[in-house]
Amino acid sequence: MSLAEYMTDTITLADRTGATGGTPSFGAQYAAAARVEASDKKILGTDGNELQAEHAIVTETEIKTTTRIWLPGDDTADNTAARRALRIKHAREADGSGGHYEAWL
Repeated sequence: MSLAEYMTDTITLADRTGATGGTPSFGAQYAAAARVEASDKKILGTDGNELQAEHAIVTETEIKTTTRIWLPGDDTADNTAARRALRIKHAREADGSGGHYEAWL
């Protein structure tokens, strides 16, 4: 069974494209297959501080810390409902290609 077969959820993403006057701008929303799990887990953020993650997601679609993320059931018309990853891990295949992304929100 491949990892993709476990990705039965659909998340909505919007990548940051820039900023104007300090206000970030984002591209069009797009859907991605993912596995979304509730997670009450303490993680270390990229700055070394301890953070509380409420969800863990796994996807083959690249996610950056600047990407807006809407989970299943979120109102994608509401930008304030979007989340950002607290930490992201890119796990590559043994040959260095492809792989998947693990993100904690």
